[in-house]
Amino acid sequence: MAVPTAVDVQNVAALTRRESQSLAGVLEGLSAEQWRLPACGDWTVDQVTGHLGIVPSSVQQWYDAAIEGEEVEPLDMRDPEFQETQLDMIGEADPEDRIEGVRYAYGAAAEYIDELGTDALDLPTYTPEGMLPLSLAARISLSELFVHGFDIRRAAGLDDRGDEEVAVAVLPHAAAVLPAFLAGARDLAGPVGLAAGDRSWTVAATSDGVTVSEGGTAGTTLRLDPGELVLLIWGRISLADALARGATVDGDPASLEALLAQLDPL
Repeated sequence: MAVPTAVDVQNVAALTRRESQSLAGVLEGLSAEQWRLPACGDWTVDQVTGHLGIVPSSVQQWYDAAIEGEEVEPLDMRDPEFQETQLDMIGEADPEDRIEGVRYAYGAAAEYIDELGTDALDLPTYTPEGMLPLSLAARISLSELFVHGFDIRRAAGLDDRGDEEVAVAVLPHAAAVLPAFLAGARDLAGPVGLAAGDRSWTVAATSDGVTVSEGGTAGTTLRLDPGELVLLIWGRISLADALARGATVDGDPASLEALLAQLDPL
């Protein structure tokens, strides 16, 4: 597996700045009616935007804990009480304030990521999907922008395809959290391959659960763009959607369908 470097993480910082400005531009063009449309479950475009504004400060606490060697109290993001707390934190605000909140929060996130030292990149870092090296956890804010940016553009009836360079940058994080989304998977007939751009992963069942490893071989492989794979892992598109958007399958589609039917993103 490719080892992330300080230059790679600095690129994540630069893309975080760029993607937040791009999404802010999209949000500025929405009508009052579009702000009220459902975008992510029952959450409206307005609420999703409010959620985006509070993400970076939350995840920075996990980064700080990793650097200080402190433990983090785990979050159950599926707990209804957690969802209610999120909505309370999001509250109500004018679109202008929401947009400014996104610009400020992700500008600060980019600055923080930019200043991470090389010696910090391997530190085990808490995330709700499991412990990850800080080099991967540092992509969470960019991933949130990419995935929720899709939610917002789709809800508003805009072109929902994201920036491919951003997708490539967040894909390693998406692949790393995939085992957590398949924690309850059963009866995988055999290894399944996922290939995007110049990288590929093999998903396999073991006695310890589902593993996702870079490279490898599988009888069935799904080939698609990096952005489509990120959206597939995060449950934003289905296999049928991916195929309609240009993905191809080498081998038996039934094994892919069986795997993805058990996908349960947070």
